[in-house]
Amino acid sequence: MNVIYFPGNIIFFNYLFEMIDFRKIIFLSHSPPGKKEKPYLTEAGREAFDKFHQLRVGQLQLISGTLLQPTPVILLKESELVQYVLNVLIGVASMTFLLNESLQAFVVKQGVYISGTSPESMYNLLSELAENGTYYTRLSHFSLQPILDSTYNKGLVFQAFTSGLRKYLQYYRACVLSTPSSLSLLPIVFLFRKLGRQLRYLSELCGIGSGILGINRGSSSPFPTGVKLLSYLYKEALNNCSNEHYPVLLSLLKSSCEPYTRFVYDWVYSGICRDAYGEFMIQVNEDYLNFRGKVKEVKRFIMYQK
Repeated sequence: MNVIYFPGNIIFFNYLFEMIDFRKIIFLSHSPPGKKEKPYLTEAGREAFDKFHQLRVGQLQLISGTLLQPTPVILLKESELVQYVLNVLIGVASMTFLLNESLQAFVVKQGVYISGTSPESMYNLLSELAENGTYYTRLSHFSLQPILDSTYNKGLVFQAFTSGLRKYLQYYRACVLSTPSSLSLLPIVFLFRKLGRQLRYLSELCGIGSGILGINRGSSSPFPTGVKLLSYLYKEALNNCSNEHYPVLLSLLKSSCEPYTRFVYDWVYSGICRDAYGEFMIQVNEDYLNFRGKVKEVKRFIMYQK
């Protein structure tokens, strides 16, 4: 292969040199004084980048001998990869994004790339998108509609909280489904970066954001319910009042407060204590149910002590 030598021992291969726009090349020996900018390899186009990358990988294999085992590469069309990306954002696995069911996490398959990129850079880019799919999947499982039977004990506040989560995930899913598949990868990454941060925060808020499920809280500290959940959300809202998570927290706090406000309204205006799960601070004093008059009205309700 013929090579071209420039001053300073800079070597360009012929097939790369021919693909670079000559107007962008600065010959160091004949250029006027001043700042000189060398051409970028990517200016030569995708085909030139692919050949140069293959050349470098081959050189590494020659240097290391048999110690370096190259990862099998998988060349995909960008339109095909974009479709896989849009699917993983809403928790759908594919040949590129594999689902680890035990961890409820998506893993990017090694060696996937499109023309004009390296498998390593593409892996880093796709890993960021796979995290969004992981958080979406975990939040979807966390917020599933519970079966209201005799074994359910998490209460109405937790139901309202998960209902608010489902509304947010529905909004997120609508954003993904309305994204045109004609976009390239980088615009999609930038488009969902903010939503990805919100998904990550909500996963950490629910204790499912780490690599291993439940590691944020552990079995000794379960997710709060009842008024403890309201206090937890209120403190989080105060601590995040100046960042991008504040509107989402306010929405979840509003949804979670609805059972509590209904309970207070019925108790104050109707004297009815509807607390099937023992979530709130007031309970009926059964010792005074058969009493009448002022004694019953004063001592019929007591503060709940747990």
